[in-house]
Amino acid sequence: MKGIGTIKEIKENQQRITASGEHADLQLVRYSDYVLRVTARQQRVQNPTSKANPYAVIQSEDMHGELSFEKQGNHYQISGMKFRVQMEIDNGRLTFSTLDDRVINADDFGILWNGEEVGCYKKIHAEERFVGLGEKTGHLNRRQTAFSNWNTDYLGYPESARELYSTIPFYMGCNNGLWYGIFFDNTHRSKFNFGASNHRFAYFSAEAGLMDYYFIHGDSPAAILSEYKNLTGATPMPPKWALGLQQCRYSYYPDTEFIRLAQTYREKDIPCDVLYYDIHYMDEYKVFTWDKNRFPNPKRLNQELKDLGFHTVTIVDPGIKEDDNYPIHTQGKEGNVYLTYPDGSPWTADVWPGKSSFPDYTKPLARSWWASQFAQLTQDGVAGFWNDMNEPASWGQDTPNIVQFDWEGEGTSHKEGRNVYGMQMSRATYEGARKASNGERPFILTRATYAGGQRFAAKWTGDNVASNEHMLMGSRMITSLGLSGFPFSGYDVGGFMGEGDKELFARWFSIAAFSPFFRCHKMINSNSAEPWTYGEEVTEIARNYAKLRYRLMPLLYSLFYEAHTKGMPIQRSLCMQYGQEEEVWSQAYDSQFMLGDDLLICPVPSDQTISKVYLPKGDWFDFYSDKHYTGGQAHLIESPLHRLPVFVRAGGILPMQSNIAHTGEDHDGILRLHIYLGDNIKGSLIVYDDDEKLEHPKSVSLNLSLYGNTLSMAKESNGHSLSFKTIRLYWHGKKGQAGVQGCTIDGKAQSIKRENLQHLLPISNFDPFYKDGDGKNDMLDLPYIDIPSKGLDKEVSVTWED
Repeated sequence: MKGIGTIKEIKENQQRITASGEHADLQLVRYSDYVLRVTARQQRVQNPTSKANPYAVIQSEDMHGELSFEKQGNHYQISGMKFRVQMEIDNGRLTFSTLDDRVINADDFGILWNGEEVGCYKKIHAEERFVGLGEKTGHLNRRQTAFSNWNTDYLGYPESARELYSTIPFYMGCNNGLWYGIFFDNTHRSKFNFGASNHRFAYFSAEAGLMDYYFIHGDSPAAILSEYKNLTGATPMPPKWALGLQQCRYSYYPDTEFIRLAQTYREKDIPCDVLYYDIHYMDEYKVFTWDKNRFPNPKRLNQELKDLGFHTVTIVDPGIKEDDNYPIHTQGKEGNVYLTYPDGSPWTADVWPGKSSFPDYTKPLARSWWASQFAQLTQDGVAGFWNDMNEPASWGQDTPNIVQFDWEGEGTSHKEGRNVYGMQMSRATYEGARKASNGERPFILTRATYAGGQRFAAKWTGDNVASNEHMLMGSRMITSLGLSGFPFSGYDVGGFMGEGDKELFARWFSIAAFSPFFRCHKMINSNSAEPWTYGEEVTEIARNYAKLRYRLMPLLYSLFYEAHTKGMPIQRSLCMQYGQEEEVWSQAYDSQFMLGDDLLICPVPSDQTISKVYLPKGDWFDFYSDKHYTGGQAHLIESPLHRLPVFVRAGGILPMQSNIAHTGEDHDGILRLHIYLGDNIKGSLIVYDDDEKLEHPKSVSLNLSLYGNTLSMAKESNGHSLSFKTIRLYWHGKKGQAGVQGCTIDGKAQSIKRENLQHLLPISNFDPFYKDGDGKNDMLDLPYIDIPSKGLDKEVSVTWED
């Protein structure tokens, strides 16, 4: 086992410092004031796989900044960043510190090679915590756990699973309030150990390849995620319809079932935007085909669904049936686009169509060929595409490591190529959908991906199970994906596998209504996952929460804009705002999450009617009743099935609109701003809207700033009009619903009106033993004023007395 060894020579060259050690060369490269790349290569070792990954990082080296070093005793002091780096002369180990010499992160053994395996061993501190790695089971704080990364098709995965569908080798650490991020960009099977089975170090390692990691420092998780977004790319703005409720089943067919499904959603008055074609829409599971018996006229069907306000998404798997009468297969064979064995013959395996070949998405020609296939489906009226089975999965679950990948012409094997296969498939799909979209934003959903895959697709957490454990674990997985730079994610509501009861579906639906990606999906030969199949009470609960989500669409769309521009999660861990509070890290509360900065969602099991939740320091309000709670402590909260615990932060601003059946339907023209009052409050929000165009969208922003008893509002536009003609400002506060006594706009007195409002409608009394009044005591009598939006081209100040 060898490390860097004694540093024999060190050189600086603008943004780079290169140190030659006894056994290996170490290079530091500046990417920004806060991002430093660390690479290490062994000397005199012939290792053809020791090369950089071409797929994850899109940011270039910072050509405007410079690194310099100075010898100080037994180490070199490296400057030129917003933090300091020390390199020990004896062994090349690194210590990262703040400019005032507080240690952020430090090597223990540092970089070591054990045969082909390469790892980096970091000191672990007594109170250090770790979050990230994307789609992983377990609890949010990864301390004392270990995971490996090997994209795996795992049907009904347990809570103990270490390998799932995706690889996002990025995590954040918090050491005595100092935050840092590490992205280990190596696509071989990798391992991350955060103090499992030892009390000395945390480490990350890979079976082979280059030691290549990026160290990111920032004063908060948000600052680190912003740098990570610059490094690996932004989530594109989605079409609004992709934020609505999506309904899927493995599978709906024939075409008449789709029409029935769409009509039932409208008849049941449950908002919904998207219906899915799973694998049975294809002719013998052959991608880019339709079963002519089940779907004789897909273009007409999709138009009928569009007339009802629905968009459709088709599944598109990578396995291409070996059939010389199938043009897609013959084109691929003639174009030499498939993964191969070392002798050049295509690798084939059994999957849904039978014996199949698999495109090599690391080959530019193969990506272009794949992208060209989406024109016909788009002409048929399909709006989005769902990449499944792209780990890649095949029957037997053991792809030979001798399978060859093009790797942008450099060539590599399955050992290095597997973990990026799904990401590159979604990249090719996204590029094809963009080209065929006529300027409309595409929607791509993927199961497998790698860091940087957020540039191309949303993600769901695969083949989960109908259980309370999976429901709560799924909530944490979505939060973890957000902490790992992948904000657009969700799970199969109700559980893909197994038969959950009606209580589980109702609770899961209510939680998922606040998630970034909102889809119901169920396995073949099991009960359906449409809300009305669970009875009348669940139908009403689902209707309530689906309508609430659509009323919150101005907030959701604005949070997606923040994700797009700043890398911020949409579903946020409490540690982002309240990480200094010990209880936030407790396993008892780590399924809780924030939607944006102001709305606190508390997932609880479906069989709990009284639940313990933790409210961080400050004042909080029950979202439904406006009941005031003091934060910094746990509370026992009633959680009947129809009422998921949800709270709003004092100082919070919630933008809402009227009920709509789908995102393409017009609202009533009133933007409802709910302001939550308290002592010494402050808050801010940008309500964003645009024309949803793919390139150079015209947009408008309503900039809101709340400080004490004053709300400032101003509108900015680059050619897009605010769709709301009126801004209706509601006040919520500790003094009750009559708290606001007077109000002025730019010094002019205003007449305060009142309105009765409920966020959820009461559930019908289906049973004579049903507790009378459940849901009937949440009627709010709120003071409000109306402000014409046309006057907001200049800043307007609203001030009130309470």
